Amino acid sequence: TRLARKLRAPTDSSRPSRADTTQQVKRTLITNLVGITLTLLGAEAIGGILLGESLVMGASMFNSTELEKFTPDIIILLGNTHIIVAHFIGIVVGLFLLDRVYK
Repeated sequence: TRLARKLRAPTDSSRPSRADTTQQVKRTLITNLVGITLTLLGAEAIGGILLGESLVMGASMFNSTELEKFTPDIIILLGNTHIIVAHFIGIVVGLFLLDRVYK
């Protein structure tokens, strides 16, 4: 990223200040928190839909045509979980950077 390139600069004049770096990392953390919140809400909604479908289907679960209806929903839920993990990693990296800035 641009911030990483600026931080690696060999001269001090092209490096961003501590305040600029902190502000950028805080903005990134807020963006990640908003993203993870929206993703968690989506995951809960999809999980509720899957639960409702499974309760309605009952004993017909072994019918292959009925099982095919679950496939897209499960893939969407898995993708949603990957987004949550990505946001979590972003938050951890942001906190690590804040720790490094203030050492």
